[in-house]
Amino acid sequence: MHLIQKDGERMFDAVFSWRRYLILSCTLILTPINSYSEAKFCLISVKEHSKKYLHLQLKVGENSAEPSWVVYENSKTIIEIKKNGEKIISADMNTPAITKTSWIEEINGRKTGEYYMISAGGTFGEFVYIRGRDNKIFKFREDQESYGNENCRWNELIKKTSP
Repeated sequence: MHLIQKDGERMFDAVFSWRRYLILSCTLILTPINSYSEAKFCLISVKEHSKKYLHLQLKVGENSAEPSWVVYENSKTIIEIKKNGEKIISADMNTPAITKTSWIEEINGRKTGEYYMISAGGTFGEFVYIRGRDNKIFKFREDQESYGNENCRWNELIKKTSP
């Protein structure tokens, strides 16, 4: 995957070689499925970004009337994100379509970041956050150990309130 600068807009472009496609297909077969009907993902950062891990819960709205949001571990704020687009980047009759979904993060009416997710069916593939102030890219992976009954185990904020 790489970032492309085009007409002043940042675009996340996932480039799938045949090896990467094969790895994702095998992952889909061997990994427990977190269905979109559940619409919740517990994520942990890939440690290449900092000295500590970041935990993030993503809640995907099932339709345009239901908001999507993220919340970070130890945060007191739920950040609503607006769906910016969804694009099928690979389709095959034998496997679920691989889809790229993007969201825009706005705080106080100002764009502060972008989120991108690659998924196939209801299975999580990749997740990236691009921080707006410095364009720093944070990569995340699904954190299977953090799933609780309704929210990520570490997420005390959601246990108290939800948008």
